[in-house]
This record gives sequence, structure tokens and C-alpha cells, in this order.
Amino acid sequence: ARTTREIYRRQRQWQWDQPTSVPVILDESQPLDRQLKVRESADILRDFATVWARSGLGEPLEFTPGQPYDLYPEDPAQQTAIDEMNHWLDEHLVPLVGKIVHREDDADILPQVQNALGTLDEKLSEQEFLVGAAPRECDVRAFTALCTLLSVQPYMIAGYPTLTSWFTRLWKNEGWVSDAEKQVLDPRGVWQ
Repeated sequence: ARTTREIYRRQRQWQWDQPTSVPVILDESQPLDRQLKVRESADILRDFATVWARSGLGEPLEFTPGQPYDLYPEDPAQQTAIDEMNHWLDEHLVPLVGKIVHREDDADILPQVQNALGTLDEKLSEQEFLVGAAPRECDVRAFTALCTLLSVQPYMIAGYPTLTSWFTRLWKNEGWVSDAEKQVLDPRGVWQ
């Protein structure tokens, strides 16, 4: 296969109305028609945070030099907190960001997004990251949703000081956003 479109179309369960352009993880030990392992970005992130991160391949993640962290620690209490925050993001932020980016005309969207941003701002006023003192999988998910939102509404989080501070710390960290990505996501230089 030369493209993800070809890989998707070779899957037995693929339907014509399903997208064929999102990243995928393939299981090369399976026949081609059963290779597609993960296609949802949240599932891909979980796979990288667990299977790949614990495989010993690559360097440990560090937000602050010398202080490695785990996006999805093996501690069940932390996993529950991360899963609950991911669920909240999936209900209250991620789909609304998609609607704003795709310019869906729904008068209720903006107040719902503002409410979600206010909730995140409040949560971050209690701790450094969404579920504690270190970045976790849910921080990545919220950050990428906000990058998407701010690419079309660059001042959307300006009224939320702790959320803005959290976002700016992540934005300025080379491990989270490269200079090339910053140029694409923020061509006006609002977050530079």
C-alpha cells in the first residue's frame, strides 16, 4: 500500500462513508486485510504512551530536563483520573472544537466552548497539569484540541489566565511543539 487510503479500503470492516486520511498504526504480523490496529488519534496516543513508551525504544519524555514523566502511568488511580479527564474532554471540548474549525453554524457552540475553557481554567488553578504535577495523556489531548481551536480563534483562551499560562508553558516547550509546527499552527505569531 502506498497511502493510508489504500490501507483503510483493504480492511474488511471499512465502509465507503468512513474517512481514509487519518494516521494509523498497523500490525504487520497480520494479513493486510486485518492490519489496521488503531485509527483514532486518542487510541494512537494511548498506544504510544503505553506500548511504545515502555518498549525501551527512544528517549524518556521530559518536560523539565532531568525529570522524565509518563503520559499514562501504570498506577491505577492515575489511570482512572486520566481516563475520566479524557472522557470529559471527549464530551465537552474536542467535538465542539471540531464544530468551530469546520464553521458549523450553531449558536450554542461558543457558550459551550467558553464553559469548557472555564472548567479547564478552574482545574488548572488547583494544580500544574490537568491531573496533577506532571503532564499526562489528557494534557496532550487538551493541548492539541486547543492548538486546533487557536489556529482559527487565536484569542479564544485570553480570558482564562491559568489555562493561558498552562498552554503557553506547553507551547514554548520544544518537546511539545517544534518551530516548524508553530509556524503552521500560529502563522500570525500570537503565541510566540
